[in-house]
Amino acid sequence: MEGFILLIYFFIIVLLVKIYKQENVHKFFSFLLFLKFTLWTFLPVLISVFDWELADNISFRTLPYNVYVTYVLYDALYLLAIHTIFYLLISKFNTSKLTFFTGNFQVSSFLLRLIIFFSIIIIILVIIVSNYDYIELNDVDVDKPFINLIAFAEGYAVAAILSIILFFRQNISKKMFILLHVLYLIYSVKLTLLGSRIAIIGPLILYMYYYFFQTGLGKKLFLTIPVVLFSVGVISIMPVLSSLRNDKISFSDVLNNTNSIDTEIILRELITKTNGVYYGAVLCEKDGISKAGINPYVNSLVAIIPGFILKNKPVPTSSDGTIMGIPSRVAGSYIVLNSTIFNVGLADSSVALWHGGLIGLIFNVLFASLIMIFISNNLQSGKIYSILVSFMFIKFPVLVINGTFDGFLRDFPRFLLVYILLFVFMHFLRFYNVISTEKK
Repeated sequence: MEGFILLIYFFIIVLLVKIYKQENVHKFFSFLLFLKFTLWTFLPVLISVFDWELADNISFRTLPYNVYVTYVLYDALYLLAIHTIFYLLISKFNTSKLTFFTGNFQVSSFLLRLIIFFSIIIIILVIIVSNYDYIELNDVDVDKPFINLIAFAEGYAVAAILSIILFFRQNISKKMFILLHVLYLIYSVKLTLLGSRIAIIGPLILYMYYYFFQTGLGKKLFLTIPVVLFSVGVISIMPVLSSLRNDKISFSDVLNNTNSIDTEIILRELITKTNGVYYGAVLCEKDGISKAGINPYVNSLVAIIPGFILKNKPVPTSSDGTIMGIPSRVAGSYIVLNSTIFNVGLADSSVALWHGGLIGLIFNVLFASLIMIFISNNLQSGKIYSILVSFMFIKFPVLVINGTFDGFLRDFPRFLLVYILLFVFMHFLRFYNVISTEKK
């Protein structure tokens, strides 16, 4: 079965190359698709297959190997179907209308300045004020007032900065370009020091994208050494981050004991964070395929109702309306019995199976293909409000590009609000002749 899975992965890579060559798909989006497949699927599966003892020990021997490989096959077929449909739709049909209404406005320098100003303020506040504990942040028994509002503002600010860095470089000064880069790097380092094992990947992705696609230097083999060294360095600090988060020791204490960090520990930390197929298999095997049914969709819809109208709203994406019914926590509670803290990343294919078995899988394949086109078209639009909201969808650097429908229902109303506010503001500026209409 392993050989068949590798063959499917080969076809997925071929599709990714074909998608990259499509003129109607932005190169950065193609780059993110490749990174998502590599980081969240290919590498953890490869490590797990070659060293099952290591992978199984991480999750407290929850699953037999043959069950894990079965879910790897499900996930491989799921990803193959999504990328095939996406490629066929963008290459054979005109899908350009599957996007936000972008209008015919030129980019407003005034609007860009406002977006940059608020984004810088938010990021600086996050850098200065953030001092949360990752264990407490994940603990459902710890009160976390305003955490959703803070996370939303932080997500907006990061999306805005990345949108401007990557898509509106020509509209800002070189000093502002450097300032935004520095701020994002400091922000990522701060989250890393607080224990986030994924935050530092953000600057790495930006560096790799500029290196290979903007400068053209990546075509020369010897010049790829800095990228390789930087990548290895980022991955190698994962054990340090885990120690900071779980062992309550200082950063200097960890650095003084770097001799004890070997390859096995690095691999263990890498797949602990990224092996969503394993955790998804635990969810489906222990809780049951089709166990959640349509409850996550219903709860996500009901959760949209404002709190002043409906008190005690259900938690979106939850199977029972509580935070412990969220799939990542359901799986975590089976790995660490009755845990209120353990919160794991899951493969989208497993969540779809948990929702509705084969029907859930097929439905989410079709939905994910369409949402990928939606994000890709918005990134191609050249409009700040559409690009910014697309980055909020992606949740960089987690790369939620083709998630399940319940997650979309949870996030879309908030993202739509940002889009509407920015779009209406553009109309306001146009009304007062601050910006002009593009010539047709």
